[in-house]
Amino acid sequence: MAPKVTKKNKRDINLKVALIEANKSVSSNKNFICSPLGIHFMLSILANGSTGETRNQIYKYLGSKTLKEINQKASETLEMIYPTIKGNSKGPVVSFVNGAWVDLQTTSLKPPFQKLLQGTYKADAKALDFQKKEEVCKEINLWVSDATQGTITELLSPQLIGQDTILVLGNALFFKAAWETPFDACENQSFHLLTGKTIQAPCMTTRYYEFEFDGGCFDDFRLLRLPYKTAQDTTRQFAMYIFLPNTNDGLIGLMERFSRDPGFLQANYELAKACLTDFWIPKFKFSHLFSVKDTLMQLGLDRMFKRVGELKKIVNQPFAEQLYVSKMYQKSFVEVNEEGTLASSAMVCQCGGGGPPPNLFSFVADHPFLFTIREEISQVTFFVGTVLNPLLE
Repeated sequence: MAPKVTKKNKRDINLKVALIEANKSVSSNKNFICSPLGIHFMLSILANGSTGETRNQIYKYLGSKTLKEINQKASETLEMIYPTIKGNSKGPVVSFVNGAWVDLQTTSLKPPFQKLLQGTYKADAKALDFQKKEEVCKEINLWVSDATQGTITELLSPQLIGQDTILVLGNALFFKAAWETPFDACENQSFHLLTGKTIQAPCMTTRYYEFEFDGGCFDDFRLLRLPYKTAQDTTRQFAMYIFLPNTNDGLIGLMERFSRDPGFLQANYELAKACLTDFWIPKFKFSHLFSVKDTLMQLGLDRMFKRVGELKKIVNQPFAEQLYVSKMYQKSFVEVNEEGTLASSAMVCQCGGGGPPPNLFSFVADHPFLFTIREEISQVTFFVGTVLNPLLE
């Protein structure tokens, strides 16, 4: 049957970059993960520093018409990430931080832009000597490592910093959560690759098949919702959604469907309670690095990467009219096992001067699949990934 979904959520995060990269991973038979949230925040910050057609392109991507709308959404998302917690929380550990580093030898951030960074976006802002590339990399990489609790330790290298780089914007997301119901390790199971080969992969299952999961069988895929443990002192509710194609090579067609309608991936599906007749999913752990710049340009967001003088609201003279984005890339990490999920992402943008009886339901993820991690109340998607080979890291 066709999936029943509710209306589009106003807080949806644009998934176009994630879906393009996920399609690439399917074509290359490699695992993939990225954070659409990190990309959204980076573009939101750049929108505040841009003018002209550059700003219009960012507006279109973000699905917003004003800076007020963009900044309000960012503020609400940060409030959702950092709720007021009293005492010790046993729920998910979630953090998201923004940062900015500007070359102290050549320029400085414009006061209105710096105020916005430190206020609305709660960003660290610091001046560094960009002629000392190794020290700059050490400083920013340490910031990334701290923000991701050591899961991402190296994002920048001296070779990646251009001679004209005068500004680096960054963000980092960390997520760690235990399953609402922990799983059990099981012996290796067969996992069918898109190449037609079969491997033996470590897996997890549950002995409590009578436990009811939210799941559904649709035309060409099955969907299973795996909730994370929620603390009593917060309203945040996180869950992983696994989209499992009905055939071993079905991820190719499913990705084409998601690409035609990105909103389909983060829709609110009407899932029924189902008792599992058979269940296991592979454990996996891997990281992925990719150029966000290349994908954004593919989507038509090209003005910010050109010296057109439309990022003039970020830094002071003499480079205000020359500033452009030279590089933008993101590295993400995920580990899923019996206990829960650990996921993180770090991103940098370099700027140069410039009730009824339960239905029977089985869910055996023995072939490539796609997954998302989102917060259930706000319905903000934090991560999107594909598992092509659970043995690859």
